[in-house]
Amino acid sequence: MADEHARIGRAIAPLGVPFAHAWPFDGLAGWMPLMLERGGWGPGSFCGAIVTGDVNYKSFTEFCLEHDLYASACISDKILLNGPISAIEEEVRVRCELAKSRTGSRCAAGIATPDYFTPPAHMDAAIEAAKKFGRF
Repeated sequence: MADEHARIGRAIAPLGVPFAHAWPFDGLAGWMPLMLERGGWGPGSFCGAIVTGDVNYKSFTEFCLEHDLYASACISDKILLNGPISAIEEEVRVRCELAKSRTGSRCAAGIATPDYFTPPAHMDAAIEAAKKFGRF
């Protein structure tokens, strides 16, 4: 699979648009070094990754920053769906604070792909928290 992701990354890189690799699986940690080694991430391929679910966002973000990759670690869709709003705000805050703590950070705020039943107030809270704690 890593070779196939690398093949796709190399095919889109010449377009000149930085594409991040969306990774919706919790098992990403074991794939990160392999994706880099096989050329699935990095120069001439995907410029980084966007993760969702319950991925360990701290180790993911650190790995990406160590290897000069873009990183976006979305909050869990379960938290976005179920709340409470204070938990949504906290999840966004800690991700923003981690990204801001690094000089030259290549991190983007991640909200997650909302479940169909996610209350609009929860989405609004996540977006407001990104505006409040992020750096624009």
